[in-house]
Amino acid sequence: MQLRAILRLALPSAVAASIGAAIAVPITSRSDESVEPGARYALTIDGTTVAVRDDRPFEITLGERTLTGTLEPLPTKELVVGGVRFEYPRTMSFEYETGFGADIWTLDGNDATVMVFRFSVGLGLEEMLDDQIEAFSDFGEVETADATVRLGEREVLGAQITVASDMIGALAMELYPLDEGEESRLWIMLQDVRDAPDAASDEFVEVRDMVARTFGPVL
Repeated sequence: MQLRAILRLALPSAVAASIGAAIAVPITSRSDESVEPGARYALTIDGTTVAVRDDRPFEITLGERTLTGTLEPLPTKELVVGGVRFEYPRTMSFEYETGFGADIWTLDGNDATVMVFRFSVGLGLEEMLDDQIEAFSDFGEVETADATVRLGEREVLGAQITVASDMIGALAMELYPLDEGEESRLWIMLQDVRDAPDAASDEFVEVRDMVARTFGPVL
């Protein structure tokens, strides 16, 4: 699976005019040469742009004041789609597709994958489940069961789909509607590649918990 790290950083872009020009320089220090170098960023304050790294401190001169700062990436990113948001590990890759009446966001890890679908029309759980059974029936035996997850303040009823075959090994999926009502345009699917159908990967457990715990409306 693809692994792409896209780090998003938001910093204040305005400083009071009375402070004056801002100048930042990295602080030179000895580092472990066996460790991958830190990411480099362009930091802009009050019109002055300088390069800083996330693995070492830097100095900022604001008028007559010199301050020391650090830039540290957070361990998660936040996906905002269709009026909802949730966090996911920043090590997961991101892909967006559109076409045939659907927008699809895919967050891909080593074993776990999160997919968010936004359809042009609302679909019921049984219809979505039938489509998945048909799509995966050629790969092996498909089993289904009810599933629930607490997304933010709401307990959501969905379905679990398990596929086991010599071709793909064991693949488990949980499918949940994100709109309230009988039909939903917005759906989330949590996938896991497993050694055995009932043995969830550590990554899947972490990602599922993170999505459920951080899920909420866009404020």
